[in-house]
Amino acid sequence: MMMDILVMLAMLAPGGHPRLYHDPASLTRAMDNVQHASWALAYRDSTIAAADKWAAKPSAELRALVPAPGSTFAYGFDGCPSCGANWPWWGAQISSFDMPGRVTCPECRKVFPNDDFPDPGGGWRNPETGKVYYTVGCYNAYAARQINLNILPSLARAYALTKDRKYSNAAAVIFDRLAELYPVSTVGSADYPSNPNSGRLEQPQYQVARILVVLANALDLLYDSPEFGAPSTSGKGSVRDHIKTAIIADGGKYCYDMAARGYCRLTNGQADYIRGTLAAGIMTDNKLWIDYAIKGPYNVYNFLDNCLDRDGQNYETSIGYSGHAIGLYLDMAEMLYHLSTEEYPEGINLYEHPKFQKALSVAMADIDCFGHSPRFGDSGPDFSVVSDDAPFSARDMLWAEHLAARARDTEQWSAMRNAIARGDVEARRNEKAMSGSRSWLTFHASPATKTKKRVNLEPRTLLGGRGVTILRSGKGSSGRAALLRYGPCLNHGHRDDLNLNFFGLGRELTYDFGYYLGSAHVQVGLANTTASHNLVVVNEQNQMKAGSGGDLYFCTDAAPVRAVEASSEACYASENVKTYRRTLAMVDIGKGSYLVDIFRTAGGNQHDLMWHFAGKQDSVTGAALGEAQKTGSLAGEDIDWGRHVGSSGYLRNAQDKGGYWNPPPGNGYGFFYDVRRAKADGACSATWKLTDDNTQRLKLTLLPEPGCELITASAPGILPDYPKADFAILRRKGADLSSTFVSIVEPSDTGGAVLSADRMRCESGDAVGVEIKTTAGFDYVLSSLSGKPSVLLTNDGQRIDFEGRFGFIRIEGGKVASSRLVGGTNLAIGSYTLKSNKGVEGGVKEINYELSKITIDRVVTDLPEIVYFSRDGYSHSSPYLVKSVDGSNITLDGDFVIGRGQIGQDGPKSDSIGNVVPLPRSIIVSGAKSDYFRGKLIVNDRTKKSTTVINVESDQITVRVNDPSIFSAGDSFTIYDVQPGDTLSSPLIIGK
Repeated sequence: MMMDILVMLAMLAPGGHPRLYHDPASLTRAMDNVQHASWALAYRDSTIAAADKWAAKPSAELRALVPAPGSTFAYGFDGCPSCGANWPWWGAQISSFDMPGRVTCPECRKVFPNDDFPDPGGGWRNPETGKVYYTVGCYNAYAARQINLNILPSLARAYALTKDRKYSNAAAVIFDRLAELYPVSTVGSADYPSNPNSGRLEQPQYQVARILVVLANALDLLYDSPEFGAPSTSGKGSVRDHIKTAIIADGGKYCYDMAARGYCRLTNGQADYIRGTLAAGIMTDNKLWIDYAIKGPYNVYNFLDNCLDRDGQNYETSIGYSGHAIGLYLDMAEMLYHLSTEEYPEGINLYEHPKFQKALSVAMADIDCFGHSPRFGDSGPDFSVVSDDAPFSARDMLWAEHLAARARDTEQWSAMRNAIARGDVEARRNEKAMSGSRSWLTFHASPATKTKKRVNLEPRTLLGGRGVTILRSGKGSSGRAALLRYGPCLNHGHRDDLNLNFFGLGRELTYDFGYYLGSAHVQVGLANTTASHNLVVVNEQNQMKAGSGGDLYFCTDAAPVRAVEASSEACYASENVKTYRRTLAMVDIGKGSYLVDIFRTAGGNQHDLMWHFAGKQDSVTGAALGEAQKTGSLAGEDIDWGRHVGSSGYLRNAQDKGGYWNPPPGNGYGFFYDVRRAKADGACSATWKLTDDNTQRLKLTLLPEPGCELITASAPGILPDYPKADFAILRRKGADLSSTFVSIVEPSDTGGAVLSADRMRCESGDAVGVEIKTTAGFDYVLSSLSGKPSVLLTNDGQRIDFEGRFGFIRIEGGKVASSRLVGGTNLAIGSYTLKSNKGVEGGVKEINYELSKITIDRVVTDLPEIVYFSRDGYSHSSPYLVKSVDGSNITLDGDFVIGRGQIGQDGPKSDSIGNVVPLPRSIIVSGAKSDYFRGKLIVNDRTKKSTTVINVESDQITVRVNDPSIFSAGDSFTIYDVQPGDTLSSPLIIGK
């Protein structure tokens, strides 16, 4: 009894425990939630049930769970040494504590190691290929992950919820044994594709932090238990001291040392290193490590300021990695919220950071495409079919719970949470989807309160900071969305500027190959390439050898036609491309929509318009395809990779090649097989069967220019059991080629509304016109780069006068039913005329950076939805959503800060200011400079003096400016996206 009182007093003492993700008030709140909330009671009961299994085992059996010091750990990337089947990572689903040291192949059902494939612990080497299979290493990884991610956390939380010492006793036995293994397991997974490699247990490099923070949290919850104060069986002080030294301090030093190298800059990997450093610093009272996470060059503020854009989107060109990075920032925010040191007695509340608030509240919802997270860049492929008309996001709910609990404006964030929960927070907390969030909720959530405030959860069309627009129509599972990304393509992106992701019929229709293992041959050689996407490939070369990213010209988002136009000439600067521009319209008809795609490319000698979709290509009409090429690939008859994808995406016919090898010719074409060809002299079409019963289909109609060839081919998924993709490729060749590809894409489960499509004859001007005959009448889609007057003729000889950037006319029953004019003055057919001003244009005179308000040199009479900032010398224009207009004053949504940094001790040298903080938007995925900051305003935060950026070099740190004399050692600076003297423009959008 006296011991229990002492434990409680220690917990309540300043600087006591728990202190990392919890505090004594968290434990009290958990007890209260268990008493009053069914979801919390269910969590407590399930936690206790999981912990009881291990608490009941004898100490010897618990110690035996932990692999012996010197053990090898492995992912198992190479799969089965016998049948070649792909294995889940780290021994999952092939290992069991009932069969220690052994694994069972899920395909051939053989148990390894065996006489044919012996593995004494360090792996079995195939004498023919030299490849090493770590079968025992897979089991060891399984054991480590079960201990670290399941067993110890369950025991720690059960102890925190009950104070029953049987849980702390079992945890002490396992933890003490683990402390013998941890500091000597310094390789990480032996098959991780890095040489040399380092890590702890099965975790390589920055992944060390992912386990370290879990172990630190478990220790924190168990810290004051009597069993952890008892002597360690190792003879190295108490169990608590042994763990703090051999695991927490050892892992913390590893993370700190790796972070200080700066190799990862401000990537999600560096965020992992920093959170590992911070967790260990808090748990061991190491001020150096805590300060490094708060004040060092890679501190948490620099992540929020430089990695999050004005929309709250993370900079990495992958939704998977972006969500992961925001989760890492959230993890550090939780630690800092509970921080209690002499310097920070009240902790640090990152939940007040405006960009972080956007990241947690709207970023993931804004990128959502009717229940689908778009898979551009390094994100796994999406084979899901959404049937829920109002899909619920447990992640969005949890993040809103954090804001409601931590941020000052509780009414705003409670309203956000209520909206996500559709009015019943407690019911949502009870849902199965929230089961993974119940630990946080139990210890930190308060009873939900009602609020009269309402928030708008409608996702935004424009995400200007990321360089993405999303056209959406419809609701729920029947909604359609078209995502166009115009760059720049940054870390974890693919070489795919102006790629299109299209969603409809509850699924992703365009089948992005996605990502599984970054070093795999099929990832490097196909999935990352330009050719594996839906766009134009120039000269059979990958994009981004020299640059990436371009301009958005307009975006209109209202029924029945939503349209966008963007360019990225920089991505093909290596091929001397002068025009690389895509105009995309999503046109509603009936209960569905179809796409009209106009892709202009000028420069180079070969243009390949690539299309592929989910499902199976069912038929081709309008072109007579020849026999399939029997051997080889689109790259030639002597190159054949697509039929040989093996475990984890490595090639079975290139087993002597290591990770990150790019199969020749290096552009993905060697993976396209079953190649068929045809002349494309006129309109042709291909259909894809999306379902086995053929109820859902997609039709692609191509309107080729003279001299086109139609090519069909198949390409493999990135894993052997993933679906293949069937391609339709429209190819043109010629010296200094200029192409305008026109395509119509229609998914349907009712047979489709598009009956035919034709290019319109342009009598004068440069406009491209498309006439689409539908079941309801005729649609005319018009596009001009110059916006100058054009005259086009319909199939029945009617004249359309068009002066603008984009035009749309819908004829039903012989009358104009709908029209749209963007950035123009005239759109007319027959007796119908649509007149307008071209739009707003003016010079920026003044800027209030705190309020995101600008003043221009003229009065604005028409309220634009989007304004675009440009200036000679900028690499790109910058689009912003408009919040309000008052005469010549325009208030915008989102701040203008695009970078912050710090001058190091050496100060400026020449035109470099001596910055020490990475600016991750300064390089593209290929490692080339992005020119993103070129010409931008840079301000000394101390003196408020300013100059402009010449450029940021590819090391992400060297910032060259026109007047470095305004900076001194130790100064901080801010780079702004907009400055006085910029040109503001906005094409006017009108319609019927």
